[in-house]
Amino acid sequence: FELGKQYWYGMGVPVNPEKAIVLLQKAGNDGHVIAQRILGYIYADGGPEKGIPLDFEKAVQWFEKAARQDDAAGKMGLALLTLTGKGTPKNEEKGIRLLTQSANMNYPSAMELLGDFYREEKGDKKEAEKWYRRAAETGDKTVIESMKKNGVTYFAAVGGAAALISKCVKKYEVIAYPELGPEALAALTVEDFPAIVVIDSEGNNFYEMGQAPYRTLDMDKL
Repeated sequence: FELGKQYWYGMGVPVNPEKAIVLLQKAGNDGHVIAQRILGYIYADGGPEKGIPLDFEKAVQWFEKAARQDDAAGKMGLALLTLTGKGTPKNEEKGIRLLTQSANMNYPSAMELLGDFYREEKGDKKEAEKWYRRAAETGDKTVIESMKKNGVTYFAAVGGAAALISKCVKKYEVIAYPELGPEALAALTVEDFPAIVVIDSEGNNFYEMGQAPYRTLDMDKL
């Protein structure tokens, strides 16, 4: 696998896409999940610039192998092809299910794509904001840029005080995806809920701002 990756990216050796494909396929067939994922992306998107033609059916096959090993990136890649009908029949329900599974594995790119899907394809701003905010929790910079673009604000409550602040929740209603349990989409009616803006619609991040003064300290002098 490592040698195949080196030949593909030119890491310490001349770029050789053909040799890279042979080595990555051997690793992928032996069950190496990252090799499977890389091959999926090569055939779905990244191959033409290096002379490897797009082959969506092969991309689906490799992403399926990675997804069967519970690889979040593999699930996301398979979801995108399923949503667009490339290399496999178009199936929105299956695509969203795969994308949601990937997002629930704490994969920020999948969370952002879910936000984009619900905003652009479904016009569901609330569901889109839910995924943008979850993605923002990971601290991913591309997600925060997306929040700025879409005017989303991320709030946070005091940690470790759930029992206390739960008294501020007057109504809880699951409105979608009940099968996801605590990750289901719910509508809350709250009163005097102690939340603060952590990331605003201009991308200012309170977590980073709060830590910044201490990054300049000389720890040897403490």
